[in-house]
Amino acid sequence: MKKHSLFAAVTGCMVSLCTLHNAEVQAQKIPIRKISTDEQIKARSHLKAVDFPPLTFAKIKGAPTLTPPTMVTTQYGPVETRGTGWAYPEFRDMDQDGKKDLLIGEFGSGLEHGRPVGNFIRVYPNISENGKGIPAFDDEFYYLRPDNDYGYGTPLSLWVWCCMGFKPTFADLNNDGITDIVAGQYNPGDIILFKGTKKGYMPGDRLFQEGDPLGKKKFEGDDEDINPENSMYWYYNTVAVADLTGDGLDDLILGGSCIRISKNIGTKTDPRFGLRKPLLHTDGSTVASGKNGEQHGGAINPVIFDWDNDGIPDLLATFAYLGRASATIMFYKGVKQNGEFRFEKGIPLITANDGGKALPGSHPAITITDWNGDGVMDIVMGTAVATLNDQFDAALSWQWELETGIYQLNPGYFTEPRKRRLKKEMEAADAARKKTGLTEEELDAKRFVSSKSIFNNAYVKSEYKTLKHVGYVYVFLGKK
Repeated sequence: MKKHSLFAAVTGCMVSLCTLHNAEVQAQKIPIRKISTDEQIKARSHLKAVDFPPLTFAKIKGAPTLTPPTMVTTQYGPVETRGTGWAYPEFRDMDQDGKKDLLIGEFGSGLEHGRPVGNFIRVYPNISENGKGIPAFDDEFYYLRPDNDYGYGTPLSLWVWCCMGFKPTFADLNNDGITDIVAGQYNPGDIILFKGTKKGYMPGDRLFQEGDPLGKKKFEGDDEDINPENSMYWYYNTVAVADLTGDGLDDLILGGSCIRISKNIGTKTDPRFGLRKPLLHTDGSTVASGKNGEQHGGAINPVIFDWDNDGIPDLLATFAYLGRASATIMFYKGVKQNGEFRFEKGIPLITANDGGKALPGSHPAITITDWNGDGVMDIVMGTAVATLNDQFDAALSWQWELETGIYQLNPGYFTEPRKRRLKKEMEAADAARKKTGLTEEELDAKRFVSSKSIFNNAYVKSEYKTLKHVGYVYVFLGKK
């Protein structure tokens, strides 16, 4: 693919570290297009975070029938993530009390001087009486920490640099009977293993990858999906784990500009992973985010699961969900073809009846689990919604972020020193403008910094000064 994703091609996160400040600067550079119709926006303007427009769910033979989403809440309000608001949910028993807890991976956990401090996993304990039926969650979450015998008192954290968060994938990669956490980075492209112990998890270690992402300098060309000497080959790695080669070893299925498989070339006890090769449709084309006309809206995030219960793994995927071409969830039916796993062309699982957004916010991420214990698989989804004055904002959350210009914008987290610095920079720019006698427009045209450009890069609009992205979690229950 010529473009890696909206993250790389549009926001330019390759050039600068994706701190909140730089992401906000880049937010101004996203082309703002009038995509949604006024009628669609008007129909959603009254919706709260628990409300949805009329939705249609694809009927897939053998698969659960999805029902309209419900928000996951505590006794005091929604479960949530902070930082940049991205939310990667998982549902597992973390304290061995027989009840599954809600985990949510974050991007930019904690903020100090406007910069993310780690990328952590929130754990909301399940406080239901017996763990059966719809789970209940305590309002007081904790961050997942390593095994006390090996940790340093700080939460498990993943260095991702840009454009994705800590998406935990649980698998027993070394076949010792204890589940590990596997997670991918954006840059340099490592896959990190948090080895499971009887008391928790070890701090993360790099898994062996043939070709080794470290030190790759090439950053150009159209071969990013197939050339390990191209640094873009390694960037953006949301991870799924499955044996797609039939050798009894877990392989890595990696997201990004396309879906690729990294075959396990190690052993049952020593996992090592080979060069990445694109997964293919039945017609031989690559399963990718931008192969269906206009881009779906950024990198493709894979989940491998036999959704239609035919004994063959399927692919479910989400995208950045920034513009009209982005589907909420795509389903790619898995088939066996010439001894290999391939996938039929994708169909959207969820659509809004009026053609607008089906869910609020952006950057949806899913896990498939039996949420309510009825024996039927459900879909749990995290999404980053927009808040103003710490309240869900329907007008921004139900519009596409390519339209509003709020992608990665979080000025509500600005510290007082940061605000004072911005004010001083604007005052200095005004003084320089008066000295030159030029207008702000003339300064901008000459690529000099103006007070207006500083303000726009930080806030985009004055009404966005309290904007924060917050991660909410929704559940689509499945029925037979």
